[in-house]
Amino acid sequence: MASALRVLPAFLSPSACRELAFVAGCCPAPGHVQHTQACLLPLLARLAPWLLPPVLVVRTRVQEAVEAAFGEPVFVEWTGLLAWRAGSFLAEHTDDGAAHLAQRHFSAVLYLSDAADFSGGALLHEAGALQPQRGMLVLFPSSKPHAVAKVTDGCRYTMALWFTRDAAHDEDRRLLGSGRLFAADAAPVLSPAVLGDSALLAEWLAAVAPPEAMFGQPDSRLLALAALGVPPGTDVSASLRCALFAEWRGCTDDAAFEAYEKVGRAAVAKLLPRWRACHALVCEEELCYFV
Repeated sequence: MASALRVLPAFLSPSACRELAFVAGCCPAPGHVQHTQACLLPLLARLAPWLLPPVLVVRTRVQEAVEAAFGEPVFVEWTGLLAWRAGSFLAEHTDDGAAHLAQRHFSAVLYLSDAADFSGGALLHEAGALQPQRGMLVLFPSSKPHAVAKVTDGCRYTMALWFTRDAAHDEDRRLLGSGRLFAADAAPVLSPAVLGDSALLAEWLAAVAPPEAMFGQPDSRLLALAALGVPPGTDVSASLRCALFAEWRGCTDDAAFEAYEKVGRAAVAKLLPRWRACHALVCEEELCYFV
């Protein structure tokens, strides 16, 4: 049987994949699938907007690939960076299979993890099973049934996107038009009440900072945070991002992390007026920091 899937191997470089996996770990929230975490565009924009540029650059590349593959212009309907941990799976479904999802016309999955980083997690589709490889992009109509086999070990990072023909469901216009995306009073990762309460802090760390590093090995920096030796008022979210950055880059140089953040902040400061004016989140590659 001919498959509706379009598979583009090595669509994204390994270094760019690892950067997006780092971003995925910086602002995680519980995913809609058990044992998954999701870093969604609205959450990222509110909590760490300086991390947006690499996500937006890759999102544009994927959108162009969808338009080339299916021969028509589309709008981005939803963007998310997902962590599929051991025990996660997704039964057969279609991405447009509910009334509130009917606007989804094309689906894209970009695999960010190396095959050695996890076990299981194959994409099951009408023509068989596809084992993810780092940098592989898979495109298909959202009406096509598919499933995700159970991840049995490690962590499977992906960038998932849905696209629509309907401008009314354009993700950027929806987010920027609300006026809340970069609002100064948007909820922080941790409120002062959480930072001052060790029990609440422990609960939060257990939810968003599991004691394994993003590439599968124990990380003493994250474990040290979980030991609750964090004084009230400490920016725990920044500490976690610094730890994840060190894991990604293989170094503990605070200056390197600060330089990376500075590049992102400068890019967002330059782009923000345009984003607000045109209701579109776009970023030129030269403003982005890829290793």
